[in-house]
Amino acid sequence: MPQTPQSRVGVKLPNLKHWRVRRGLSQTELAQMAGVAQPYIARVETGQQGCNPSVAHKLAEVLHVDLHVLTMGSEGATAVSRIASRYLHRAYLKYILTKEAGTSYSALSEVQLKRHCEGLSWEGVLEVISFNKRELAFLQGELEERRDLPSQVRLFFEEVLREAPDKHIRVLGAARGREPSRKGKEELVRALRELL
Repeated sequence: MPQTPQSRVGVKLPNLKHWRVRRGLSQTELAQMAGVAQPYIARVETGQQGCNPSVAHKLAEVLHVDLHVLTMGSEGATAVSRIASRYLHRAYLKYILTKEAGTSYSALSEVQLKRHCEGLSWEGVLEVISFNKRELAFLQGELEERRDLPSQVRLFFEEVLREAPDKHIRVLGAARGREPSRKGKEELVRALRELL
C-alpha cells in the first residue's frame, strides 16, 4: 500500500544510520530498544519516512546523542559539531579535574601529554601516569554515581577512560625510548607491564 504524503511527515534523521552503526546496533536491536518496528527504522534511515518526534527523542536517548546531531543534514556539520563539543568537553574536564583531583592530565590529548612528559625524568613520567590514574578513578566514579550526566558528557568520559590505557602505554614507551639510565628503563618497562 503506497504511503500518503501525510504519513511521510515527521522529523528527518539523516544521521540515524551513522550513529546506529557507530553504536554497533542492528536496525532490529535499535527498533526493539526504541519500541518501534524494524521496517520503521529502515524507512527513517533511508529518508522514505519522517520520524515521529517522540520516537526521535527516544532514538537519540538510546543512541546517547543529542537529537540535533541526528537531524543534521551533512557529515560535515556533524564533524564540526563533534570537534567543537570535544574542545569544550576537554576545557570543562580540565576545570573539573583540577578542582576535584588536583591535576588534569586526562584533559590533555596524547600529543600534549607526550610533550609534557618529554622534559621529565622517568620518575616524573611515572608520577604523571599515577596522577592520571587517580583522575580516571574520579571520572569512573562520576559515571557510576551520576546518572544525570548529559549523554554527550557521559560518552566523552567513557571515551577518555577507554583510550587511557593505550595512551599510557604510548607515553611510557616514548619515555623509555629517551631514557638513558638502565634503572629508568627497567622502571618504565615495569609500569608498561602493569598496563598490559
